[in-house]
Amino acid sequence: SPFCPHIERCGGCPWQALSENSQIEALTRDIGRMMTRSLGQEVRWLDPFIDHGERWRCTARLHSNENGVLGFFGPNGLFDLNHCPIFSETLNRQLQSVKSRLSPLLREGSADIRLSVAEDSQSGTISLSLFGIWTADILEKIEHTLSTLLEACESIHGITLEAHTPQLIERGTHTHHRSTHPQLKRGRIKHQRHHRSN
Repeated sequence: SPFCPHIERCGGCPWQALSENSQIEALTRDIGRMMTRSLGQEVRWLDPFIDHGERWRCTARLHSNENGVLGFFGPNGLFDLNHCPIFSETLNRQLQSVKSRLSPLLREGSADIRLSVAEDSQSGTISLSLFGIWTADILEKIEHTLSTLLEACESIHGITLEAHTPQLIERGTHTHHRSTHPQLKRGRIKHQRHHRSN
């Protein structure tokens, strides 16, 4: 039976409703069909690798709406996710940082937030995509918050923001290293800092 307490409201990992063997059988069949269609010949499979751990997820694409709700879409709409038993510890720390500092600003429209960490890593990246037209004032606040997140949160070493403003979009990139002050451009903005040697 599913071990996640959110399973009936959250659509993040519906496979938990199936037994382990049923999951393997269904995924092998579905991926095999896609690969066969793509390659034009039948794909032969090796025995599947099975990880019996629960905190296996190192990446997630979350959704946000104009009410500041951040999470996965479930059977009753967007489920507000505060902690996920499937996420790695680092991914959950990223989620907490985004929920507390960024979510209150995401009320002008919908957005996607991709959290990502390498396996067994202590930090990772965040990619924020804003949909629709956002005012320059709120974008400035979001950019400031992202810079603050990068400086303050040990679980984050890189951030990307993609947004549209009422003006013509200027495409540009900016690399932000720790303890410097970025001059941000509208459009696609990248913040990064050097990896720590841990």
